[in-house]
Amino acid sequence: MYLMYLFDKRRLLLPMAALLLGTVGSNPVVMAETSDTSAAEHKTYRLESSKGPQRILRVKALLKVQGKLQIKSAEKDKDYRPPVKAKSKLYYDELVLAPHDHARTNRRAVRYYYVAEADVGIDQKSTQSALSESHRKIVHTVGEQRNFFSPKGALQRDELDLLDIPADTLTVHELLPVGDVSIGQTWPQNGHVLRRWLGLDKVGHSDVKSQLISVENERATVRLSGHLTGIARGVETEMDLIAKYHFDFNEKHITRLIFDIQEKRAAGHAEPGFDVLARIQMRIQPISTSTPLADFELAQGNFNSTDNAQLIRFHSTQGGFETLHDHRWHVILDNDKTTMLRLVDDGDLIGQCNLVKLPNTPKSQPSSLSDFQEEIRKALGQNFGEFLEASENDLESGLKTNRVVAAGTVGKLSIRWTYYQLLSPHGMRATCVFTTEAGKEDRFAGADEAIIQTFSFLPEEQSQLTAPTPKTEKPPRAETAQSKSSDRRS
Repeated sequence: MYLMYLFDKRRLLLPMAALLLGTVGSNPVVMAETSDTSAAEHKTYRLESSKGPQRILRVKALLKVQGKLQIKSAEKDKDYRPPVKAKSKLYYDELVLAPHDHARTNRRAVRYYYVAEADVGIDQKSTQSALSESHRKIVHTVGEQRNFFSPKGALQRDELDLLDIPADTLTVHELLPVGDVSIGQTWPQNGHVLRRWLGLDKVGHSDVKSQLISVENERATVRLSGHLTGIARGVETEMDLIAKYHFDFNEKHITRLIFDIQEKRAAGHAEPGFDVLARIQMRIQPISTSTPLADFELAQGNFNSTDNAQLIRFHSTQGGFETLHDHRWHVILDNDKTTMLRLVDDGDLIGQCNLVKLPNTPKSQPSSLSDFQEEIRKALGQNFGEFLEASENDLESGLKTNRVVAAGTVGKLSIRWTYYQLLSPHGMRATCVFTTEAGKEDRFAGADEAIIQTFSFLPEEQSQLTAPTPKTEKPPRAETAQSKSSDRRS
């Protein structure tokens, strides 16, 4: 079933944030600069970024990935390792906002994406994705975790993964040294800084450091390299990093970055592991104005999320429904027979959701709660223990639902099942069952509620259609004196 998930056309776009955390290119970045041992080495420089609110950046990022996935097999000690290649292009303006809680370490910005697209190939099968037209404007925050949301509504998983890449421009300035440094001087990269910049959950051991290589024509060249271990999406990861970036003293910002990452990541409960090499090439240009980001409310920094904007939208064309869910749910399988999601929290498998659309029923023959309970009893068979709850409810969406909670055992495990039967006024039906192990109810924390409360059936004609690929937009060229001088130096 996991292989079906991986090769389902919709799911071929594996999380780009996961894949792009390793940088591609057949050859790693070669750092050949040497330190000048003349009197110039005693001169010191301050690489201090202008990073306050209202700074606008124009960013172009090109990413390529190649390597192999690691997919767990049903047989012990056997893994499936298909080759993977991916490329992604992001082109956006970023306006830095004041943090809403005034915390110094929290960062917040709004971005307008002119281009956001990806092409992923797995074992000679490929798929493309792009940010939808309505989600061009994205708010990005970095605190203890990264977050992206659209003011126009919830993102889909492939949109979120497309945006969440390493080498984060909102925190790239944190790589710079504190105080003055001389040519040849090195400084360690703090694990907290690397976690935020790379989008990791945690950083364990790290020997990553940066070194000032040279200063020419008002531009400093810095080399970053080292090895680290950490946690990404709840699983262990190991990374070798090597990068070269340029700091422009006139722009007071990092303006160019070439970054290679080799990463080995363990397989998780909802995502494959991988061993990949990736390359990120990034150009960052400070600009004076950005027409798409000129809105008054954005300039004031009052762009906050709603509860639904923090959720992920799942649109199942084959299943014939749409719903919202929190970030811990991952789609494992989606076809015209069933949809399966897994709830993974901090690397642990907490629950599973199986959703099946049923044949339509006449409006005059709705299923009763007692009939639904009898169907559940038969389905569970010897695993059934007792019914804990049973109720009928009318949802705000207009759907009627029967909800039944049952307890029982599977082998030696105590299991809790929460069943829903969903019925539309037009006779469309679906069943949804959430399964979790006893003792994990607190971590499950009502994760079924958003899925049920936001569930809606697609019109029959939409269930057979595939959404068109959004068009990309060419950004205007920035015309500032500083940007022109930066272009000439490049």
